[in-house]
Amino acid sequence: MPLDGLLLHKLAQETNILVGGKISKVLEISESDYILQIRANFKNYNLLLSASSQYYRFHLTEKKYEYPLVPKAFTMLLRKYLEGGIIQEINTIKCDRILEIKVKGLNEIGDMEYKSLILELMGKDSNLILLKNNIIIDAYKKENSIESKRIIFPNAAYEPFLNKDKNDPTKYNEDMLYEAFNSILDAKALQMRFNGLSFKTASYIMNQKNPSNAMYKLINDKYIPYTFIDNGKMDFYYTNIGYSLLKEYSNISMMLDDIYFEKALKERVKEKSSNLAQTIKNKIKKLDEKIANLNKDLEDSMKADTYKLYGELLLSISYIKTKSSEIEVLNYYTNQNVTIPLDIRYNIIDNSKLYYKKYQKAKNAIIHINEQIEIARDEIEYFKIIQSQIENASVSDIVEIEAELVENKYIKKIEVKKKKKVKTKILTYILDDNARVYVGKNNIQNEIVTHKIAKHNDTWFHIKDAPGSHVVISKDGELSEYDIRSCAMIASFYSTYKTSSSVPVDYTLVRYIKKIPGKRACFVTYTNQHTIYIDPNDEFIKSLKETTTEY
Repeated sequence: MPLDGLLLHKLAQETNILVGGKISKVLEISESDYILQIRANFKNYNLLLSASSQYYRFHLTEKKYEYPLVPKAFTMLLRKYLEGGIIQEINTIKCDRILEIKVKGLNEIGDMEYKSLILELMGKDSNLILLKNNIIIDAYKKENSIESKRIIFPNAAYEPFLNKDKNDPTKYNEDMLYEAFNSILDAKALQMRFNGLSFKTASYIMNQKNPSNAMYKLINDKYIPYTFIDNGKMDFYYTNIGYSLLKEYSNISMMLDDIYFEKALKERVKEKSSNLAQTIKNKIKKLDEKIANLNKDLEDSMKADTYKLYGELLLSISYIKTKSSEIEVLNYYTNQNVTIPLDIRYNIIDNSKLYYKKYQKAKNAIIHINEQIEIARDEIEYFKIIQSQIENASVSDIVEIEAELVENKYIKKIEVKKKKKVKTKILTYILDDNARVYVGKNNIQNEIVTHKIAKHNDTWFHIKDAPGSHVVISKDGELSEYDIRSCAMIASFYSTYKTSSSVPVDYTLVRYIKKIPGKRACFVTYTNQHTIYIDPNDEFIKSLKETTTEY
């Protein structure tokens, strides 16, 4: 269900706990997503504002996010005008999908200023706009063209993206709604009359015995947000509108935080990694084509023994003089005649020498071609590891993968402003018995986990015969069955087999892990291993206590 105006109206009421609070920091999650850190009622809150075309929303969040090292210019502008400001009001405009946050604060010369931060939740037209006295200071998306219905540009007057023919249902009392419903015959007509109603909500209202009363209760009664299944898909709303309960939440923010976090994270990673993933895919395709061509060359080079035989047989008849382009010679190995092509420019002995040269060249080519095929296969294996890592990567993981590919000269370095070196953050799980489990999600992290963090007597886990994360558990004493199964679960989840069942996972002591000479550090060999079969379970992974270890 889209976020309709009624749900957003209720959500705005929930976030009114922030009124009177001070905006301490504006943080950028992505180009379209921001967090306002607010101190209100002696507590710290994070208010997420998303102008994403796909996952547009706002809500309080308790999730952990990664922030880019170099914020965009729009982020810096928001910081300049909003940080230190006091929130005066949080409301939706006319119960539509437009949020307005009114903020007051001192300007650079100490005078009080009043600003509004507008979040328009309109799908691909979603936007975040900063106003002063209803004049646009700046916007996430600017519009200033003849085709545009309105101007969204600095110094232009702000016009809300509203249907002026629709009414705000929250301004109607019970009698007013009863009178309005005298001329409303179906759900579509109800939507045309009032803001804030998705078709699903409007249909629910019109299917009730007393539609006006049902709508009044939706607007004014207490509510319990919940998720439900509709046509095989998970959906949600801020109150029950006739569907069987899937899961209840204590507030709307908690529900949206739960529903959108993973989806939005995957979308951000997809945006960050799409070009990288396509580059890797293209490189694998080219390597496959290269191997196919090398195999054809190898077939040609397999004629080396034939060239050697021709040279030998011609040498045995070197006394014969001929100007013919071929000669029939007895093959004394098979007692059968064989026809040998000749170069008419040369005599028999020189033709024999030519065949010996071809033999030597083909023989050397076989060695070279096999070496090239082996190199190409190693490259493909490496890129498939990268593909697997991209699938399980966070935004910061993608940055490290890019850095690795630049260092190995697979992609060109993009010149950016110099930044201070940031420590690598290793995903770390703390098990119920306080054992720490380190997870490498790219080759840089795998190198750190296995060869720098891990001690010789720690236990190392890896998916069997497939790309996956290096997982190391650090614990004093022997591992319990719970420890082994937990680590195997983590290793299978962060691998190419994360959606499979009965996944084989090898585990052994770190001292039995060896780098493969001549290969990249991501390739290791190991001995003395045991194998456990496990079914990956994302719910179990989510239940584990998660932190990070900086290295």
